[in-house]
Amino acid sequence: MKRIFTLVLSVIMFGAIAQKVDVADTKRIAQTFIQSKNISSDLVQIVHHGVYEGDTLYYVYNAGSDGFVIVSGEYSLPPVLAWSDEDRFYSEHINPGLEMWLMMYAETAKASMESKSSFRHPEWDIILYDYSGNKEKEKGVSPLLSARWNQDTYYNDQCPEHSAGPNGHCYAGCVATAMSMVMYYHKYPVHGQGSNSYYHPYYTTITESFADATYDWGSMTDVINYNSKDAIALLMYHCGVSVDMYYTPTGSSATTIDAAWAFQHNFNYRGTLKVEYKNGYDEYDWRFILNNELEENRPVFYSGYGDGGGHAFVCDGYSDTLYHFNWGWGGYNNGYFRLNDMSFSLGQTAIVGVAPETADYCFSGREYNDTSRTFSDGSDASYYWNNTDCSWLIQPSNGPVVLTFTSFNTEAGKDIVRVYEGTDETGQLLGEYSGTSMPPVLEATSGSIFITFITDSFNQGHGWTAMYTSGLAGLEDKILIDGLYYPNPAQNELFIETPDPGEIINEVRIYTFDGKLCSKTYVTKNNSIDISSLPQGVYLIVSLTDTHKYVGRVIKE
Repeated sequence: MKRIFTLVLSVIMFGAIAQKVDVADTKRIAQTFIQSKNISSDLVQIVHHGVYEGDTLYYVYNAGSDGFVIVSGEYSLPPVLAWSDEDRFYSEHINPGLEMWLMMYAETAKASMESKSSFRHPEWDIILYDYSGNKEKEKGVSPLLSARWNQDTYYNDQCPEHSAGPNGHCYAGCVATAMSMVMYYHKYPVHGQGSNSYYHPYYTTITESFADATYDWGSMTDVINYNSKDAIALLMYHCGVSVDMYYTPTGSSATTIDAAWAFQHNFNYRGTLKVEYKNGYDEYDWRFILNNELEENRPVFYSGYGDGGGHAFVCDGYSDTLYHFNWGWGGYNNGYFRLNDMSFSLGQTAIVGVAPETADYCFSGREYNDTSRTFSDGSDASYYWNNTDCSWLIQPSNGPVVLTFTSFNTEAGKDIVRVYEGTDETGQLLGEYSGTSMPPVLEATSGSIFITFITDSFNQGHGWTAMYTSGLAGLEDKILIDGLYYPNPAQNELFIETPDPGEIINEVRIYTFDGKLCSKTYVTKNNSIDISSLPQGVYLIVSLTDTHKYVGRVIKE
């Protein structure tokens, strides 16, 4: 579907604008950012912008044919909204998902103008005046997908026929395209499961058997050609039928919920996959979910909704706080985009845990450098596998690491978790654990922890989850002791017991399940703290005396 993007906003008269951006600043931002990423040495050129009544809401700069950057037209908003190192920006190939993203950003910029805010986002001055090439290494995952697929000619060859559609067929649909690209990444399955039949008002009944199909992954290519088109078109069509695709010659639609169901029941992906909704999380937790999926090499089926409808695509990488989208539009305008409330205003959803039923759930060499994180053996709600050998290296840059297990269930004496201080198994063994008893809180003063999980060929358990935090805000000089907190679980009041009844607790710090400090408090005369205002969940409690830090995990009911 070839669409030319025109920015149209409601007719609203703006008042005085306190944050009108100097176009020279936007060009400097674009040039500095492009060069910092080593994308191109070419001078940037404006190729597209969104304008309303003389006010430019964003600018799109190309750096030759090597990449692009989208810069905000408002000082109160982050300057870099999106960027790409794959290709130039194509104004003539703006897909519905990107069109919606741009429209939602434009509405945010409009609202900022109306508010007459004098706030200047700090990233403007960082990039304009203090953008060092020796910055701390950015966190991220390079794009996982290699496919540059689309939903029109050749891709839709097996979709229902219609003379008004591309190449005489209905569009394959963005949901089917996103599903197909995720499955092409995994090259799974060879055969589907079951079948589906549903009513279509124009084509009456559409029926297909997935169990009888063979998906020829070896014949598929990143860009469709004569030899690969039949294999790709079959996959696209079967994904569409599996979600009751509403086929039309101008665009075909389906739902994220149906896509999740089809992954599991028609294509044998893990039963533990699930649909997550961004409005149920804050920004930090939402990014954590996405980052974890991408770091586990699982591309994320993603969908966004706004006033103009919805679109499905694939989130397959990230760079700091921007996420890489493969729009499913022939590769046009793929890049890194901000994911927050300025985009897709009516909702964002993600299908997480999309992996073949036969895929390994963990692997050796996993490394974490965050200051805090929650992680697990990888089996999620399933039992872990027999004969596995997994490892994790925890190595943040800000001092001692405190490791706390929050659940633990393995075959006693057989499936063993070992924790070492250091970067590998030659380090000091801090402990080895199995069974159902919770391991103690552990600390590595060196700042590095290495964990192994090795299972035998017989019984299995549900595995384990753990969290770590590092530094603990300058408490490196205090000796860690496993603290006694009761009752546990607790509802309103939590009591703290120290080995020496005369030892005075100076302060109590409460950390969330993912290691974020959420409050500091003080004990009452009977060594208790009020936790009634805490949401339900698991917390790390650190009680500080002059010489010790008493650490424990507590469940708040």
